[in-house]
Formats: sequence, C-alpha cells, structure tokens
Amino acid sequence: MGKIDRRKNYIMVVDVETTGGLDNPLVYDIGYAITDKQGYIYETRSFIIKEIFYNRSLMASAYYSEKIPEYVKDISEGTRTVIPFLEMRNDFIELVKKYNVKTLSAYNLMFDTKALTNTIRYITKEPRAKFLPKTLKDIKLMCIWCLVCEVLYTQKTFAKVAVRNGWVSEAGNLKTTAEVGYRYLTGDINFKEEHKGLEDVLIEVKLMSYAIRQHKKRIGGVFANPWKIPNQK
Repeated sequence: MGKIDRRKNYIMVVDVETTGGLDNPLVYDIGYAITDKQGYIYETRSFIIKEIFYNRSLMASAYYSEKIPEYVKDISEGTRTVIPFLEMRNDFIELVKKYNVKTLSAYNLMFDTKALTNTIRYITKEPRAKFLPKTLKDIKLMCIWCLVCEVLYTQKTFAKVAVRNGWVSEAGNLKTTAEVGYRYLTGDINFKEEHKGLEDVLIEVKLMSYAIRQHKKRIGGVFANPWKIPNQK
C-alpha cells in the first residue's frame, strides 16, 4: 500500500451474506474494500461474524447454507477470520476515516445497509442503533446495481447477449445480477458468483469502475427497483 492521496475520492465497497431472510437479515459474512473510480484496490477485509455464524438456529435459515462447510474449513485452516460484530464495525469505521472515504457502495446497497443496521440492533439490543456513527452521516451512498442498470444493462448489445444466453427470469425480464453483469463485461459466460463477502466485492468493484468510466448521464445514488430500467423496452 502506497501513501494515501488526500486529493483522491476513495470509495468503500461492501458485500454481506446473511441469514434470517429478506425481512430480518443478519450478517454472518462481510467483505469490504477501499477502491477508487478506476477500480484500483488499496485495502481489503474479510470477516465472519462470531455471534451470527456460531448460532446454529440462526444459520439454519442462511440462504446459502450449503456453503457453511466451506466456511468451517476455511476457518480451521486459518484463511478466514472470525470476530465479534462490533469489532468488525470498529475496523470498518477506522478504515473509512483512514482514507477519508467519500462514498459507501454495494451492489444492492439498500439491502446491505438494512442488514448491517439490523445486525447491530440485534447485537446491541438497541432498537435505534445505526451501523455508521453520526460523524459519518455526510458520506455519499452509491448503489452499484442502480449504476450498472443505468449504464451497462442499457447497452444495445446487452439484451441480445442476455436472451442468447438465457439470462432472463421466469417473468420474462432481463436478469441484472452482479453475476450476469460480470459475465457480460468479461465475456466469461460460465462465471459463477461465489456469494461470499470479499469474493463478491472484488467483482462488484470491476462493475462499478467500468460503469463510472463510461461518463454516462445517470440518476445515480440509490433508488428502488433498478432492474426495471433495462426492462422498459
């Protein structure tokens, strides 16, 4: 890692894996990275959340529960770190401060921020607790899903490639997952998303940086149902 350039607008990209369903998500795996608009990665983190992962009743409803043995193996081999949620939060906040991060981003930022808020409230038993402290209230939010739906999935060739490769939902809508985006961007139609925190962050950074570098006029920020944009025609 080189010297931090205070003139640069650093971005924190985060991804979480959760249990508890969509209405009550609790984070058991989190990855985050410091990056910039060009997609250069400065630092990364990958943590398993102790209070959630080791709670068998909670993990029984994990969406990707079939991956639990992989996590157990990684933990036993020392390739994944298990820490308490609040310790991870402290590291997250310190990294944001270290780089004076201007933007917080995730592929589905609405969900990720909901999961982090829900988890800190579960851990602290404080119904109004926030993941980010008030000192970081001015940080900008950028949803990568919204970004790529405006920029990548509206490209004229995307619909043709998506239909040809079966990237279409049962309802007939073009799929707009990060996995599909990475397949389209790289041409690797067999790519499979890991659905693990840091591994997913790394592909999301590539999607984000590509979309930003197109300098296309867009709404930006965070908005609901971005998948509708490439499915309007």
